[in-house]
Amino acid sequence: MVYRIAFVITLALGLFLLPAGTVSAQSHASMTMPDTSSLPPGIAKKVEPLLQQMMDKMNGMEGMSHPPAHMQHLQALINQLPPGILIQVLEAMLEFDMPAMMQFHQAIEEGLLSQPPGQILNFAQALAQ
Repeated sequence: MVYRIAFVITLALGLFLLPAGTVSAQSHASMTMPDTSSLPPGIAKKVEPLLQQMMDKMNGMEGMSHPPAHMQHLQALINQLPPGILIQVLEAMLEFDMPAMMQFHQAIEEGLLSQPPGQILNFAQALAQ
């Protein structure tokens, strides 16, 4: 009898926790790489490796994670910048150290993306130096 109760409790907990774990895994997977489907195929082919390098770099930075805001910032760059400037901004971002990365994300929160694309590129390149 005790075994049946333990089994039922275990089964109930398993069924209860499984969907939560699935949702969490899906959320984490969606945060892993911004969506490039809005880009022309040739540009997406150039941008995706840069994004992967960016994700790898962020993973390698001590104390750096992928907060949803940072993923939203990358997605906003993809959605708003012309392809050539997007590629150059991502290349500059690969040169960022952690303080520069944090400063760039802070600038986005403060309205950097309302600036002309050339100014966004200049800002990113200045931080990369």
